[in-house]
Amino acid sequence: ASLYYGRDFLGNGVLINSTVVLTSTSVVRPWYVSIQQLSVGALQELTAV
Repeated sequence: ASLYYGRDFLGNGVLINSTVVLTSTSVVRPWYVSIQQLSVGALQELTAV
């Protein structure tokens, strides 16, 4: 899937619960590490297409 944050393309990967797997960079990490500084309203903009 293509991961988007709002209109920003993050990369190709899979969003599973609170963990994102970016296959394009072979990185597996807890999602909060990437967006821990964003607000709850901003979290609602996260989509996997």
